[in-house]
Amino acid sequence: LHRYNEKENNTGPAITKLRDAGYRLVATTLGEKTTALEEFDLEKGKIAIFFGTELTGLTNTVLEQADELLQIPIFGFTESFNISVSAAIIWKDYGCHL
Repeated sequence: LHRYNEKENNTGPAITKLRDAGYRLVATTLGEKTTALEEFDLEKGKIAIFFGTELTGLTNTVLEQADELLQIPIFGFTESFNISVSAAIIWKDYGCHL
């Protein structure tokens, strides 16, 4: 486990470290130009998944640096999931493959 919480604006160093280690950066978000969860390809290589906060989502830094944008399907009246639900949905679909 690597923590990047000792300084402000720690997103850049975390992204650099992950890229240097060969990870694809995948940002979970709503909107255009996203890949639906059921169409996401795990065969492309190892991934680092970024989740935003319920209130503000991901930072522009993460969204601009992401290799891929991933959309988790949402049904009903909700507009977003909390982070534990988002992680659980992805784990349910891909956990056995990660």
